[in-house]
Amino acid sequence: MDKWSELIQAFHYTTDSLRLQRQGIDIQDLFVDILQFLCSDSKDINGKIKAISLLQERADILLMDNTSQEQAIASLLGVLRQVRNPETVFPSYIMTAITSLVIQFDVKNTFPELFASLMQVLLKRIDRINSGTDRVLRGLACQCLTEIEQLYPGLLGHRLDYYYDLCRAESSHVFQHYWILFTTVLKNSILCVTQEPRSDLTLKDLFNGKLESSRLLLEKKLSITSTFDTANNNEALLTDDDTNELKAITSFIMDSDNFMLLTSSGQMLVALQLAECITVSGLSQKTFKLLILQKMVTCDLPSLQLIMLLKMICGHELFDQDDDYLLIERLALMIRAPMIPQEQQLLYCEWIMHFPDDSLAVGMRCGKEISLPYFWDYNLIVWFYPQVYDNFDMILRKLIILNYSFELGDSKDTTTILVACLTGLMQRAEIAASSLAVTTLLRIFYNFYQRFGDNNKSLSNSMCSCVLTIVKRHPNFTIHTLNFIRCISDTHSGSRFQMNILKSLTDYIASVISLAQVLPNLLDHLRLLEVAAQQNEIKPMLRTILSADSSNNQLELISKLVVDDISKLSKSVELPVVEVTDLGISLTKVPKNLFSIVDVNSKRDRLVISYVDIERENEILDHYFMELTSSEEYSAIAVECYIYYNDSLADDYETKFVAIVLELQNNSNYKCKNDVTLPFLSKEVSSSPKLGCQTVCFKIVCVKPLPSILPVKAIVSDNENRTCIGWLDPLHIEFQDIILPLALPKHFFISENEALSKRILFEKLWSHIEGNQCKMEGDGKPGAISICCLCHENVQKLLAILLSTLSLYLVDETGDEVWIGLHLPPRYHVLLKCYRHLDRYLKIIIATDYWQLLKYVDDYLHKFEAVSL
Repeated sequence: MDKWSELIQAFHYTTDSLRLQRQGIDIQDLFVDILQFLCSDSKDINGKIKAISLLQERADILLMDNTSQEQAIASLLGVLRQVRNPETVFPSYIMTAITSLVIQFDVKNTFPELFASLMQVLLKRIDRINSGTDRVLRGLACQCLTEIEQLYPGLLGHRLDYYYDLCRAESSHVFQHYWILFTTVLKNSILCVTQEPRSDLTLKDLFNGKLESSRLLLEKKLSITSTFDTANNNEALLTDDDTNELKAITSFIMDSDNFMLLTSSGQMLVALQLAECITVSGLSQKTFKLLILQKMVTCDLPSLQLIMLLKMICGHELFDQDDDYLLIERLALMIRAPMIPQEQQLLYCEWIMHFPDDSLAVGMRCGKEISLPYFWDYNLIVWFYPQVYDNFDMILRKLIILNYSFELGDSKDTTTILVACLTGLMQRAEIAASSLAVTTLLRIFYNFYQRFGDNNKSLSNSMCSCVLTIVKRHPNFTIHTLNFIRCISDTHSGSRFQMNILKSLTDYIASVISLAQVLPNLLDHLRLLEVAAQQNEIKPMLRTILSADSSNNQLELISKLVVDDISKLSKSVELPVVEVTDLGISLTKVPKNLFSIVDVNSKRDRLVISYVDIERENEILDHYFMELTSSEEYSAIAVECYIYYNDSLADDYETKFVAIVLELQNNSNYKCKNDVTLPFLSKEVSSSPKLGCQTVCFKIVCVKPLPSILPVKAIVSDNENRTCIGWLDPLHIEFQDIILPLALPKHFFISENEALSKRILFEKLWSHIEGNQCKMEGDGKPGAISICCLCHENVQKLLAILLSTLSLYLVDETGDEVWIGLHLPPRYHVLLKCYRHLDRYLKIIIATDYWQLLKYVDDYLHKFEAVSL
């Protein structure tokens, strides 16, 4: 590999200019070298293609100012004009790169002369009708003009007659690109004409030579109104002449033999553009009737998608009830056909579940809620009974459709049909063929309950019996059942169905189940009993299901179960309450290294963000912040404390206590999620705050990540049936208690490189903070950037301590530069860039999106100086 290729590859995987400088690469020199390389006639074509791709992908770094942008576009235009062999792939890369830069940097308004030159090159290229040597390049030029027209609606409308003539004259295979360009320009021109009724400009003028009079109007960057908004306007938006002209154009395109020669995607794009034109103009939608009848019998996915989009746009004006029924039958047939890919069948199921409703406005015909067609009947229902070759996803979709096919109410016929359709899946779940079978069955049950609730008792009893059967035969699936119960509890608090399942399962576990069945899944059974113990409708009940080798987690769950049972019983008995000045109990935070953190390894990857639909990297922050604020679970911290008896108490003092409940008092910055309960406290173990002493863990939800002092109230029950209340030592929340590592989304990886992905997230957050700095009082921006200098006689030792202490937060380390990222719930960050300066001091640049933290971050960092000494 030569030096130039190595340089290109090094820059391709570099994300910022600072690292380039450390590698000895000057951005300006590299930019000039790339342009010279592209303009040279002696260089290899493959190398030029790599250089063009690099210029296009790294334009945000290479083209930092207007001068470099102008130089790059002008050079590329010059190279494009000098191309001698248009049939090669090289000019296609150049044309694509120029169009990309024009769109990215808004060249039309920034450099109008360059933009005009590009338009001349593109128009000159597409003017070569039926030229055989540059067919691919002419098709690409049409695509570039289409993209520019979509960015600047109406820009090309003053030459509408010109594009119309090109469409009729072109006879090579690239004619579909001409048609897509023409229909796009036509749609935008109609929208521009209808939005400027006082301009006296008509669609017919655009075909009859009034080019100069229309140029100024059409080149304005109009805010195009959505077709859905203008479709409901009953007024005539076009004149009679315009209407006749549009009819002629539509007839030419739809009746042309070439239309059927378009690819499926091309037919869809052209037909949709025409449909929007006709919708805006108020013409009859019957033009597409023949197209629908032709596409209705196909197995092609784009063709069926075109029909669904036309159904959503045109509604009953184009589709009558027979057409709707035929379309649903076609989709149902495709769902049952074994030769159709199941991914495609799942999409057809989604179309049926969200079938457009013609009674609603155009833009509201398809919503998130499931809505089956109004003519749904039994003849269609039988098509969705599960088949033996259906996978679990297909069975789930079919059962959801069947679920919404029946009327609400307590009908035994409904229960019989739905349960019968589940027979195959229930058999696979009962034989434990796969955990996926159990989770699919529980998802179906959840969907059934979402629709019917407690109204259908027979269906609820059948589902409850099936859940109990699964737990009886396969106790290892208890955890799936517990998740199912929690999902129902989140959406239907206090439902009878949930209570019936819990009662059946707890009765079975506590009364029937044998010890041999308990031990392999003891922890899951205890979790189920814990959930049941928290329900007031279930009688207090506890069976000792312990073996000698029970783990600490099992003991903790049983302890919670004991306290919940005792608290239930205490609610029905009025106990005397005694306020005590000193309970004889102390609470102290577990002493850790000054900078160590609570163990959050289980939370490091807790953000589950799917980036399947993200097309641009800069959208990561929107999804990242949305996920951070989606649940209180992401805003919680854990603070561990020792709880122990004071030395002044007698040896048998603890025998007076039956249970201990600790209540952490909330303030404006923190809210405690749950009270902490202890069934007992042994003085032999907890006589002083040291290793082995009893610990409690407070789960605290952060509202504002600032140091605070939280009072702690203790409620204890003694053997004289008294309830004693007292206050313990307050809990001090410090800066090191709040910080967590950056939570990297699981599904966001750049080339499966976790380190690079974390660096990109760090850079995006840093840029976000830079753009939201609080520069003056009252500007409302929360961000701030500051500098902290740590002095030490041995800077290398200080840096080593910093790295070893904050290793969990480390994002990147290159030479003397270290990047550290801290996450502070609920959605704040502290980002550190550390630099060693001449072995004299350590310079740390601090960036935070919550400027009130700067004082505490500075104090926290300066503690390293004392520790290192």
